[in-house]
Amino acid sequence: MGLRISPPVPVAAPLMDGIVKKLKQLNFDERHCGARLGYFEGLPDFAGPRVPRPFLGPASDALDVVLALFLLNEEVPYDQMLEVFTEAELYALQAMSLIQVSHDWIRSPINLFPCSGHFLVTDLRVFPRNNLPEFNRIMWLHPESYMLAGVVDRTVRVHKALDLGTGSGIHALKATQHSDEVIGVDINPRAIAFSTFNQRLNNIKNVEFRLGDLYGPVAGMKFDLIVANPPFNPMPSVKAGTDYYSGGSSGEEILSRIISGLDEHLTEDGICHIITLLCHQKKGPTYREKLDHWLIGGLKYFDVMAHVADQSLYFRNPSSDYFLNGPIAEREAFLRSEFSRFEFGVISIRRRPAGDGHYYHGPTRSPLPLFDQDARIRFPITRLAFEESRNEFHNSLVAAGD
Repeated sequence: MGLRISPPVPVAAPLMDGIVKKLKQLNFDERHCGARLGYFEGLPDFAGPRVPRPFLGPASDALDVVLALFLLNEEVPYDQMLEVFTEAELYALQAMSLIQVSHDWIRSPINLFPCSGHFLVTDLRVFPRNNLPEFNRIMWLHPESYMLAGVVDRTVRVHKALDLGTGSGIHALKATQHSDEVIGVDINPRAIAFSTFNQRLNNIKNVEFRLGDLYGPVAGMKFDLIVANPPFNPMPSVKAGTDYYSGGSSGEEILSRIISGLDEHLTEDGICHIITLLCHQKKGPTYREKLDHWLIGGLKYFDVMAHVADQSLYFRNPSSDYFLNGPIAEREAFLRSEFSRFEFGVISIRRRPAGDGHYYHGPTRSPLPLFDQDARIRFPITRLAFEESRNEFHNSLVAAGD
């Protein structure tokens, strides 16, 4: 069955609400998906099982059918779909471009993920190698998506929140739970279509999505919370920001611009969380020196915590996304010639009074796995975490002085 890849289309609210209600009735959530698909990096293996589908057996109940259709990219018999969805619900799914019908089979041109009570539609994780569509894909939910969603402290109410490079809108939609106003920004018109659809699907009011380049659509505005999952792969052949994975030759062209804009757009005591690859060049500054340069005024105006883990395997496997441009051997040669090591994690930044900032760079203080069975992370970055890190920093200075 050939797939049409147009963005999803919002329909009347009662139809969309009905689909959400059905998904919840079917237990289409992290806990139940994990029980069927297994776990990867502590999360339900939404990327698909590590064994061929035949070893899992045929879809045997309603949840299996939904998993096969929306996460495993399988064709499902029409009659079997009618055992799960009513004719009216199938009509709604087709009207929203979430399914396509061909003769007696149904297939989905999108992936649909559960995320802490929300449902997110993205582009498909996998397309045939010889049939790559020419468009800027909307990133599916990787473990990093759930990690960034989890580290944000949802117990603190904020006035304004900003999601840069919003993609599917996941982080903007999560921010609506504890923010008065939320804005999601993306340079890709397709992302605005997907994120707006996901807003409608989840019946969320206090968010808007704007087309543009990073802070451009929010000029002059300040935010209490800024989150970003920018493109971070070092790709010398692909201009940064022209797709969802390239961070330019350094991997940090988008990251550096986001951090440089915090002086103008982050409120006093405001917090920014960025999940990214930390690329250590062979001939270049340390990461502390980079951040001191990127942050207007330097580190003395900000508390910075970089919770990271070694990513040595990145040299051999620069991305699990097999369709990255260029032969893997050439990519590996480039990486080894330019970089000494890689780390992956979350950079959390809080604005502080002048002269009072501090810097932490190291592992998380959380037991593994990082997530529980409901995909909740075990180490949200709270203001208390910043204070504890500051106290440890100052105590280490005192100890060094002794």
